[in-house]
Amino acid sequence: MTQAPASAPDVFDALRSPARRDDVLGWWTEPVRELDDGSWLLTGYDAASFALHRPELVSAAPREIDGAPDSVLRRPGASVLLFTEPPEHTRLRRVLAAGLTLDPAPFAAALGAGLAVVADRPGDLVADVLAPALDHALGSLLGLPDEQVARHRAWARHASDVLDPGASAALVEQAGASGLRAMVDMTRTLRRGAGGLVGHLARAVDSGDLDEAEAVANLVSLISAAVDTTVGLLTSLVLHLDRQPAAVSVLRDQPSLHEPFLEEVTRLETPVQLVTRRCREAVAAPFGTMPTGANVLVVLASANRDGAVFDRPDTVGLDATRPHLGYGAGLHRCLGAPMARRYGAAALPLLLRHWDRFDVHAGDAVARRHPVFRAHDSIPTSPRRISR
Repeated sequence: MTQAPASAPDVFDALRSPARRDDVLGWWTEPVRELDDGSWLLTGYDAASFALHRPELVSAAPREIDGAPDSVLRRPGASVLLFTEPPEHTRLRRVLAAGLTLDPAPFAAALGAGLAVVADRPGDLVADVLAPALDHALGSLLGLPDEQVARHRAWARHASDVLDPGASAALVEQAGASGLRAMVDMTRTLRRGAGGLVGHLARAVDSGDLDEAEAVANLVSLISAAVDTTVGLLTSLVLHLDRQPAAVSVLRDQPSLHEPFLEEVTRLETPVQLVTRRCREAVAAPFGTMPTGANVLVVLASANRDGAVFDRPDTVGLDATRPHLGYGAGLHRCLGAPMARRYGAAALPLLLRHWDRFDVHAGDAVARRHPVFRAHDSIPTSPRRISR
């Protein structure tokens, strides 16, 4: 039987616990709940989609909803896309999007090299393959050396960890220190000049379209969004192929199925499994009126398994691409989603090509425990022994 949450903290606990994964995925059966603490929990697809498209529902971090200090998340003087509303949000997204040139070739080259390594010796798919490939791809996008991107990726991980209301005081302190290092390093880089997106935003600062603090804060935030969503999709992709070996031969024979397969894995696993909002005014919804100031928890992981919307919601459907909320929707749709999709499309053929050369030790995989992001921190591998 599905265990229903009673409060926002209980929702966060369930989302970060692998043992309660089935509970979370079954919440869609009661698509709207008003929790004991006054929060609204939206778990059905239609209710979630409604909330994501309503301008009266503004962005609020999970730590804010849980009453935790937010000083690490909102830096004074820096408007970050995640925490702004129109017209400021529209301005920031326009400037950022104009500089996002997503070339999957650097990612594919680095990923192929990493897969050759784990085919030759024991390794880890995240540390030895995905992380270096993302460093190289983001370095190409940003106009920065891979080594500098690797440092920012580690700092960004601390920042996204602290989105969890359950983060310890030590982790919050570490996130603050990492955030400061990232901001200082990126400020120096922006002033020194670079190519890629960094150069684009430096020119936007020169022209007055952004101020320096905005450029720096959004560059740091973008790295976090790109890493969290892409690692979430690709680790889920690998583990799904391992669980469904028959899919490997089907996908090898029918490349036209790659896109619907990737979208279905995104729907089933949902790299961004929760978004949180707050009502800046009363919202009249089909399911009731949410009052001004109400916290709203939208569980995308559950909405994407809604049996009232999806036929066979717990299986991959390849007959057609089914709309989903794997990266959110509406104004605050995930900025990292285009990267995850492009890099996923580049990764799948390479994984299929190398799949028979290494074994995935799924039982030893380490899941990330986080209420917002679904991913794995480690997936051990070993070369496959070929019988003679």
